[in-house]
This record gives sequence, structure tokens and C-alpha cells, in this order.
Amino acid sequence: MFQDIAPHRLDNQFHGPRTPRFDDFVVVYHDQHVLLDQAQTLPRWTAVTQTWAVTPAQATYLLTIDQTAIFLVTAPVSETARYRYAPISALRRLTPQWLGFAAATAAQLGW
Repeated sequence: MFQDIAPHRLDNQFHGPRTPRFDDFVVVYHDQHVLLDQAQTLPRWTAVTQTWAVTPAQATYLLTIDQTAIFLVTAPVSETARYRYAPISALRRLTPQWLGFAAATAAQLGW
């Protein structure tokens, strides 16, 4: 099942302010679409800051899976050759499976 992510563990409790780390994932939504890279996965924080000059102040912590956080960026982000918006249903096909579940959960928190 989609939500079966063991042995990974989702934590969506608020733990105070958190600054994104280079390997954390980022969700960006626009018109019921999510930004994905060419490999059909969420972009990492490093890529987002390098591609669009997004700052930590523009990122909202949503949740973690194990030690990897997922942040919401609400700043306007345009498509590039490497990053395109896909329908939200594409989250079901993300690999690894735990990332798809985390991204779908983040979508519910980030609307």
C-alpha cells in the first residue's frame, strides 16, 4: 500500500524553526501541480537555491522522514529544462515509495 513506508518513519510534529539542509526535499505547488525534476522526483534544497535563488526565509518546514526534511516553498518558481510541473497524481509514482507518501502528505499540509 502507498502508506506502507516501513522501516521509514514520518514525523509531522512541529519541533521549532528548522533551516533546510542541502539534501532536504522541497515541494513547490502551482495550480494543483507539483514541481518535479527530469527523474520524476522532488527537487533537493541545494538545487532549488541554485536554480531559483530561493532563501531559507521562503521555506516552511512540513515534515521529516527519518532525518530527511521536506519543506514547502511558496515563492514563484518557473519551469526550466530540468524542472517541470506535473499533476499531483504523479506523487503516487515517485521513487522511493516513502518519498511519494511524504510528498502526498506534504501536499495536504501545504495547500
